[in-house]
Amino acid sequence: MTPDFGSYPSASPSLSIVCYSINLFDAMGWHFRGALLLLANGLIFASTIVFTMGFFRPLAPSSARRATVDRSVPSRSAPFERVVFLMIDALRSDFVYSPQSQFKFTQELIRSGAAIPFTMKTGSPSLTRACIKAMTVGSPSMFLDVFHNADDGPGTPETTDTWLAQLKAAERGKLVFYGDDTWVQLFPEVFDRGCPISPLFVPDIHSPDLNVSTNAIKELQRDDWSALVLHFPGIDHVGHMGGADSEFMASKQRQMDAIIKEIWKALESGAHLNSTFFVVGGDHGMDRWGGHGGASDPEVSAAMMFISPQFKLLNRTYESPAVPTGGAFDYYTVIRQVDVVPTMAGLLGVPIPSASIGVFVHELLDLWSDIKDQANLVLENLDHLRALSCKSDTGMDVCQTDLDRHHLPQEPLNEKSLAELSMVTNPMSKEFQNALENATSGNIQVSVLRYGIAIALIALLLAWATCKSILSLNWDFLVLNLFQLGHSLALLFPYLVETEHHFWFWSSTIWMGWLVFTTSCHSSVVSPGRLTPVVLHLLSQRWNPHDRSSSEEVYSIQGLLDRRPLCLWLLIAVTLLHTYTFAAQRRRNVTRDAEDNPLLGLAHRAVLLVIFVFKFASAAQIRPGLIARAPEWLQGIILEQLPLTRIAQFVFLSLAIGLGYVVLRSYAREASLKNEKATEPLPLLEILNLYLIMQTIPANIPLLLIYRLQLEWLVSCAVHLSPFQVCFSIVLFTNSAFFAFGNANTIAALRYTEGFNGLQAHHWLLSPVHTFCSNYAGPIWWSGNGLRLLVATGQGKRSSSSGFFEHLGLRTVFVAYGLLGAMGACYLQREETVVLTVMAPKFLNTVLWTVPFHLLFNMGMPIVLWAVVQL
Repeated sequence: MTPDFGSYPSASPSLSIVCYSINLFDAMGWHFRGALLLLANGLIFASTIVFTMGFFRPLAPSSARRATVDRSVPSRSAPFERVVFLMIDALRSDFVYSPQSQFKFTQELIRSGAAIPFTMKTGSPSLTRACIKAMTVGSPSMFLDVFHNADDGPGTPETTDTWLAQLKAAERGKLVFYGDDTWVQLFPEVFDRGCPISPLFVPDIHSPDLNVSTNAIKELQRDDWSALVLHFPGIDHVGHMGGADSEFMASKQRQMDAIIKEIWKALESGAHLNSTFFVVGGDHGMDRWGGHGGASDPEVSAAMMFISPQFKLLNRTYESPAVPTGGAFDYYTVIRQVDVVPTMAGLLGVPIPSASIGVFVHELLDLWSDIKDQANLVLENLDHLRALSCKSDTGMDVCQTDLDRHHLPQEPLNEKSLAELSMVTNPMSKEFQNALENATSGNIQVSVLRYGIAIALIALLLAWATCKSILSLNWDFLVLNLFQLGHSLALLFPYLVETEHHFWFWSSTIWMGWLVFTTSCHSSVVSPGRLTPVVLHLLSQRWNPHDRSSSEEVYSIQGLLDRRPLCLWLLIAVTLLHTYTFAAQRRRNVTRDAEDNPLLGLAHRAVLLVIFVFKFASAAQIRPGLIARAPEWLQGIILEQLPLTRIAQFVFLSLAIGLGYVVLRSYAREASLKNEKATEPLPLLEILNLYLIMQTIPANIPLLLIYRLQLEWLVSCAVHLSPFQVCFSIVLFTNSAFFAFGNANTIAALRYTEGFNGLQAHHWLLSPVHTFCSNYAGPIWWSGNGLRLLVATGQGKRSSSSGFFEHLGLRTVFVAYGLLGAMGACYLQREETVVLTVMAPKFLNTVLWTVPFHLLFNMGMPIVLWAVVQL
């Protein structure tokens, strides 16, 4: 049946074509539309891959061992022969330098002058892998490292030069490593012995650190090594579990401070360590929630200290604890992360790694008593940067500055001429560094981006062709295009990208209000209670704070419940009880033998109780303050004796058994239900809902109750909704739920807490799946449960395959339109400074929406439900 074109003139050529197309699709049936839809989704996947390859393609830095320079650099002495390089993951600057810090011994070292402190600014993305490369290779961070950072396999080895490789080539001793295995993945041939450990199992905040510290003490008694590299992941794990203000943060800081004290004592007392200096620093910082990966100040501000008994001879003293000198996290002198590389090379007397774009930290020049050595260090660094800038593979065709001798002070050097030298060379070095950082940070292939955009456009047109409701010039056509064009235009403004939640909150609220208004028009009774869905929607938007860049506490419902945990757990209990009450009520309505199987109801209640116990006990282990008033024997049971891994495994096994039962039961009863009223996919959806509750952090579980109440109201008025309005509602509420759950267009917003439920170690498949479902629990809930709207309109029946494929086509159109808008915004802003800090995280988020979420939950899950049960 062709739609009614109303008052549009039938003689219009464009409308005639539309009518002809619709009649053609009616004649070919849903098989043809299904083939087109499959092709469209395949092209969406292909366009995502193509655009990603062009957008995140790295440009390899110069591979030259050392650049040839006009001026020969005289040999210079080095103050040290070996190093203990201690990296404390996510050691934010204020964790060490502020008055609230528990690094008391370390602050004593700073006050005595034995430690020279800095605040080190990392690049973006502020992830461990990228930061390790910056501090060893000296190359700037590239967003491509995001795709390798969570790799638990062999990783992608780095073949570029490092100060570790230079030290190994000097043959002064073995290179030893203990800690995060990212180092071994990056440099598999560098270290001679050690014990790399996987840091990806976030819930373990103690074992990795104990392993590293135990081996470190043993290695300090040996004298056959030239570099001892230690990487402690504990503080990072504490942040991911409970945030920067976690109850475990103070004790973990004291533990790290004690390790620094042990190493310091060994340096003071061990004769074989006389020529050893000690480096303590973080790879990156963290925000209030413990996340990192973005470019906000707390994420990129890490502590960095150079420590040695010899530093006391410089007669320097520093105030410690200190107050920030600039920004909220800027203590003492601020340096770049890549500056560590030439500094390490200079202190150890090895050549500067070939790809380094760092500048020697001038505060350490006084370690050389000979002024000529100091001058040679500065000039060698400058010559290296100049030679790098002349390399064709850095993207700079000509040298930018002429280092003719008349620009520099002449011999003989003295303190005055050295100061003059620094005044000339330091700005020049920074100029080279900035140019090299821009040239080597990445190479966007414009032609590949265009191919990706073209493929996405074809996918959009193919998906559009499968949808009858938007082929004609009607209100659905106008709403779709105006909405998507508005969203695409918003992506052209970096501020709106960083605060994208406002777009989805406002649009979904307006749409909810419109639905309430139109429903009221169909009803003879108008009451204030009809505004309840809008009020609930506004409440969900205030559930989580969304200003991640602010260090100030932002008002939110979650913050209110954090101060009143009893209210939170009452809401969680109500959510679970409502799940059971709703399921029981629906079973009585849609099945004949619900009461003949009382064991099903008992099993359901048992699983709900186990889920509640698991969520409470796991939350108490992260925040023991939740049970501070409970008897000690009960605290001991909750914190120490409850086998949380086994409990989670029991829940997942129960859900799997329930899933199998529902599928088999559906097939067994299919023949008897052919002539009966179609049922909803309720049992499968309830199993999905229980899994999502398991994968949702406790503070967000009540949001699922709000969504269920909203959905019940929508279902009650779904008879007035068109297929387009049903799909548009689901699209708006899935995206709104993503941000309402506390997510954002930044890597730092990614949560790991629930990603290891039921696991005792990181699993290559289950951990990413659990983590993804945890972060996308809200959108997955709406994508699955929103299908009840389709059922209520009568479009979800098995006999109505055309309506079902209309729904799938519309979902694909929205995804393809959004992907095309994100690609266009990235393409137009490819030369702007925000391309890596703002647009790259946004496109990565779009990739997650387009590939795993869309293919699995927009398309795969509805098809499975439609095939298994009668929709």
